[in-house]
Amino acid sequence: MMFNKNRLLLVMLASLMVLSSSACAKSGGGQEQSSEPVASSSASAQVEEPASSENTSGDANPDEPTLKNFKTTDLDGNEVTQEIFSNADLTMINIWATYCNPCLGEMPDLGVLAEEYADQGVQIIGILMDVYDQNWNVVQSQVDLAKEIIQETGADYLHLMPSTDLIYAKLRYVQAVPETIFVDKEGNLVGEPHLGARTKDKWSEEIQKRLEMVHSEAGAG
Repeated sequence: MMFNKNRLLLVMLASLMVLSSSACAKSGGGQEQSSEPVASSSASAQVEEPASSENTSGDANPDEPTLKNFKTTDLDGNEVTQEIFSNADLTMINIWATYCNPCLGEMPDLGVLAEEYADQGVQIIGILMDVYDQNWNVVQSQVDLAKEIIQETGADYLHLMPSTDLIYAKLRYVQAVPETIFVDKEGNLVGEPHLGARTKDKWSEEIQKRLEMVHSEAGAG
């Protein structure tokens, strides 16, 4: 691949350390939340590939990881690729961390929404951010903690590890959690990312809006 993996890992590790020692996006009563930048913008600038905008097109180099071309694993070590998106018309990706109270606070609602929308062409996937130590080794106690949280909150949809591919494709741009994005069957972004937690009703409205965008695009094509 064209990017320097070792350098990228060091940059991401530094960002994760800032994340883990800073406040995540503040709770805002279900409204659009104010957020504190929790990963310095200079971190992204150190990555050798351009970082001014997200590389999600997959057109420049088909070997580079994007949301249309990536590999990772779930929390149990099972391989997951971009093919997971083909299971639904719309995938809601919630990026979270175990230390983030707003993240944990909305997970019960996300678990309910995952069930309610399962037969409407919508799936929810989580990406866990804080699972590595400073040497880029998986901290099993963090994975175990995440599994406990998932069980306790009922957010038992698929959760992914932050692989190098996902870091390059998306996570290096994340400045606070929770951050939520939506993609279609091919991994194309649908609308803009949302920073912060929301209530179940607010998320339901957002899912409907993004689903309409997907269907409208499909009809136009």
